[in-house]
Amino acid sequence: MNSIDTTPVTDRHAPAVPNPYVGRPLVMATQHGKADVVGDLFAAVGLHVIPVAVDTDRFGTFTPEVPRPGDAEDVAVAKARAGAAAARLPLALASEGTFTPDPDTGLLVVQRELLVLVDTERDLTITGRAAGPAPWARSWAVDAGADADADLDRILAEVDLSHQRVIARPDPAAAPSSSAPASAGITKGVDSPGALRDAVRHAARWSPRVVVETDLRADQAPDRHAVIRRAAVDLIHRMHTDCPACGRPGFGAEEHTGRAPCSACGATTARPTHVVHRCPHCSHEVRTPAGEGTASPGDCPECNP
Repeated sequence: MNSIDTTPVTDRHAPAVPNPYVGRPLVMATQHGKADVVGDLFAAVGLHVIPVAVDTDRFGTFTPEVPRPGDAEDVAVAKARAGAAAARLPLALASEGTFTPDPDTGLLVVQRELLVLVDTERDLTITGRAAGPAPWARSWAVDAGADADADLDRILAEVDLSHQRVIARPDPAAAPSSSAPASAGITKGVDSPGALRDAVRHAARWSPRVVVETDLRADQAPDRHAVIRRAAVDLIHRMHTDCPACGRPGFGAEEHTGRAPCSACGATTARPTHVVHRCPHCSHEVRTPAGEGTASPGDCPECNP
């Protein structure tokens, strides 16, 4: 059973130099430039990120040719362990991102990023997390027939290929049954109007309808970097924060609970009342207030329908 401590989180949980790690190298398993995205954040607290070449695509791709073999955290841990083994060093980082529709609206895309540290010496795994809206993550359907040029003109008016790359692939829902490999017809890293037209024609060999979508790989999607960096900041904080029960690092906020009443009318709102901080190793918990005990009328479904 989880132990629950209701005392406030005090300064003993504030970031400090992580003595077991300071000055040591952290290898990062990546083939999409993520070490460059987060390296300065770790360097600021005395940690040195070293990229190591690992075929991370074997753990799953955003396009359908390689399915993810587990949930996002399982995959990130597997990547990190592969990096530690490849570099023969005990401390390794890896990240994993997911993009899903907002459960409330079903329209806006939500980007969720995990960044894990695997410490093979101490048998510890610490996970940093961040999430945010990703309106730049888009998808379009292209009829490969007579209307293809009009569809492509519309896409080119909506995306800046000099900043954000895209992918063209056959739409499996429209493709006839075939024994073609899952990678057939997929072109990644499309960076110009001409390359996009060529990629759509290539994909149309396998399907009369083609999907054009944002290339979500970190080195092709610079707008993804901000949330990855926030996950890194969360991880660094957890690396500096020891559990008050077992003393191991990784303690941090895991969930929000409760529903605060409106300060004006008393109606229940979606604003949480508490934050639950939890240890990933011993499951010790500390609950702290999530701000004021009431919500503003602007967050109230009765006062602000």
